[in-house]
Amino acid sequence: MKQVRLSDHASGMAERIRVEREARNAARISAHEACITAKQRRLEDLSRHRIRAWHEGRYLSWLVQGLHFLWVSSGGHPNQPPLEGPTQEEARWAAGRSGEEAVASFLASHLGDDWTLVGGYRNGAGEIDHVLVGPTGLVTIEVKFRNAAVTIQGDRWIADEYDQYGNLVRQGIPMLDGGRQGRSPSRQLNESTDRLVHFLRKTLPDIEAMRVVVLSHERSRLVSVSHPTVIPVVLGRWPLLDMLKLGCRRLEPEERELLIALVRRDHEFHSRRGTPGRRPGASRAA
Repeated sequence: MKQVRLSDHASGMAERIRVEREARNAARISAHEACITAKQRRLEDLSRHRIRAWHEGRYLSWLVQGLHFLWVSSGGHPNQPPLEGPTQEEARWAAGRSGEEAVASFLASHLGDDWTLVGGYRNGAGEIDHVLVGPTGLVTIEVKFRNAAVTIQGDRWIADEYDQYGNLVRQGIPMLDGGRQGRSPSRQLNESTDRLVHFLRKTLPDIEAMRVVVLSHERSRLVSVSHPTVIPVVLGRWPLLDMLKLGCRRLEPEERELLIALVRRDHEFHSRRGTPGRRPGASRAA
């Protein structure tokens, strides 16, 4: 399977948050070191003044300076400032990237070079993690990396979340992105895919897209699914590959090349317009 990366939003967000966190930590450390340096200079000044007062016979001043020196030096150094560790948001973005990589690796190990995986496509409605183009058609893929049991009712996605030890930590949590509207995974994927298909049909009028949301965490599971608006699968446990073989519409090699070029062109158009899909800094359900 060939792979094309248009953007890497998850890694970019995780890196941005990490850089900002480390910059804040560096500022705290710098301020701490400045306080220590200022105290050392103050003690050096007091010591010089004491010596001068002694040599000049100003013994009362020498005594006062000595007491002042003892008072300043007895205070110890300023406390080490508390430093920020990785935040939950940073971890979510990093986990999202790990989930996307797991899906790409799975597909690459099962699909041949007649398939192309385009990562990081984005239009005015948002980002699509993967756009897969192959002999049996076009597939758009949204990836969710959640240690959770998921219930789906139409466009309503509910998660019971677990920790690494298998303990239930949160129950009945709506799965929503961080945008203003708070979209479920199916709405995220459908809105972006609808816009992509609308654009593609200007050149390929009968193009369709299979829409798949992949739960990529090794402990993800589907509890129940009713009236889904996308195809929900658990990576490695549901017949994703069988569905890809069925596809939506047979694509000849020249059509596949044209389709990939159109996806790239539309992504670049929206990138130039500055339509990021998600608000910068908005968190996303991984």
